[in-house]
Formats: sequence, C-alpha cells, structure tokens
Amino acid sequence: MHARRRTDERGAPVATVSPRPRRLVPFCSEHSVALAGGPFFARLAAVHVAAHHRRTMDAAIGLKARTGRAILVAIGASGDAWHVLERSQMPLLPPGAFAPYHAAEGLAPTAAQVSIDHDIADAHRLAADGIRAASARLAAAGHVVRACGVLVGPGMPGWSTAEILAVHVRMHQAEGELFRDVLVAGARACGRVPLTLSEKVALDEAARALGATRAQLDARIAALGKQAGAPWGKDQKEAAAVALAALRAA
Repeated sequence: MHARRRTDERGAPVATVSPRPRRLVPFCSEHSVALAGGPFFARLAAVHVAAHHRRTMDAAIGLKARTGRAILVAIGASGDAWHVLERSQMPLLPPGAFAPYHAAEGLAPTAAQVSIDHDIADAHRLAADGIRAASARLAAAGHVVRACGVLVGPGMPGWSTAEILAVHVRMHQAEGELFRDVLVAGARACGRVPLTLSEKVALDEAARALGATRAQLDARIAALGKQAGAPWGKDQKEAAAVALAALRAA
C-alpha cells in the first residue's frame, strides 16, 4: 500500500491510502496483422489466435476467395473439441490494385494482357506468402499445421482474354476463378495438397466429409463462432467448414 498526505479543512494532515493498480490478465490474445493490402485490409483483418489453448493441436487452414482477398480460418483439434486458432483476411492484390479484368477493360489488347498477367502474378505471390505466413504464426503458437482446404468454383470455358473482356459477366466469372485458383496454387507452393470443396455446396460437402448431418455441422460451426466472436458470417463459416473437412482427411 502507498501512503500520500492530504489535509482536512483545518489544515491538519490526513493519511490516505491508494490501492496498487490491478494487473489485468488477458484471457486470450487478439491482435491485428499489418497486411500488404494496406489500411483497409489491416483494419478488417483482426487475427484471433486462441493463445489460451496452451496444448499443441493439429490444425488446418481453410480459405475462401473474395475479390482481391481471401478469408482465412484456422481450426485446431484437441480430442473431440474444435477451436478457432485464427480468423483473418489476407490480400490477393497489392495496395491500389483493382479487379484484374475490370482494370484492363478499355485498354489496347497488348496492354490489357500485360496488365492482367501482372495482376495474376501478384495474386499468386500474395496467396503463397499469406498461407506461408499463417502457417508460421500457427507453428509459433505451438500448433502443427496438418492440412489446408480451399473452396473452389465450377471452372469456366477456355475463353481468351479478348473474349472475357468482351462480355462483362465473364469478367466477374474469370476473376472469381482466378482468386480461387491462386489459393489452390498457393497451398501447393507451400508444400500442401489442398482439399477442395465446391463453394456453392461447401457446408453440405463438409458435413458428408465429417460424417455428420448438416444440422450437426451447423451447430458446431455456430459454437465456433461464439468462441471466435464477430465477424462470423457466411464467409467465415464456409472457410471453417473446409478447414474441418481438411483436418478430418489429414
């Protein structure tokens, strides 16, 4: 206890005591990662690492592509219990870059191809770097990354760049396939053979892979969301589902 001197209204000294400040002990670690995608991504990419789980866990990374970025959820298994080890976003385009085919719209054919090729190369590099960095964070926390899962699309015809740029809806389709494809390639670049599930029926396919009903899987994923906190929307749920399926298959 620390004493300090005060006086009353007559000027007589009065001894008072001040309690020591309480030391706050965090329940778990939650921090933001400075991503290459700039302030927008850094603000949205609150990484939730379950540091209070001191036991080493087998872990899997689940990935869902969005335009220019990917949703990442890492799940750890301890016996029959599942834990959210990380929930984050990683950039698939550098700061200031726009959706590749939309950015090339209106350019001369040669310039359009150069622009698109440059963006695709950046996306491949950032996907591999992001998966490698997430794996390193999990390993540093004492976990063993056993698997990686990626949500994929239906594919598309072998259109040329000119044919894609000629029809606006094709640009959206091509960009969707591009960002999903670079996540698969990025996992392989990190030495992983990713398990893939169709994005349109991800939760149904994950339930089958886990030997569970869809209702059972929904309940478990909802419980993981309560553990992780917001944001826990459709993207995070589907990324968690493919991580769980990958972990089961590992």
